[in-house]
Amino acid sequence: MAFGWSAAAALPLFVAWAVIAARQHVRHLGWAEHDEVVLMKSGWIWRQVTLARANKIQSVSLHQSPFDRRNLMARVRVDTAGAGASSHRVNVTYLEHSVAAGLADRLAAQAASTEFKW
Repeated sequence: MAFGWSAAAALPLFVAWAVIAARQHVRHLGWAEHDEVVLMKSGWIWRQVTLARANKIQSVSLHQSPFDRRNLMARVRVDTAGAGASSHRVNVTYLEHSVAAGLADRLAAQAASTEFKW
């Protein structure tokens, strides 16, 4: 073997960790929407909560990967004014396509009807 028997012995541990991490990641995702805000939470080791107000939303986009299309899912990404490159972004994933499209339409309509105030 190229990496030796110790690497082969460690492989089941890495696979187990990947399965646990993926399940925990999905388990701790969440989002909520209210009149003028959208809220997203994520993270199971380092938890983060992001609130985007409608008057700060600059763009709303609906994305689908090939996996998403095959499973009738989509994600909604929200770009806000003042968000830095390393900021926690509103990126609501693993939504049914109809739910994602409705959320994207509502957020885009709210952002379009809001006058920006800097």
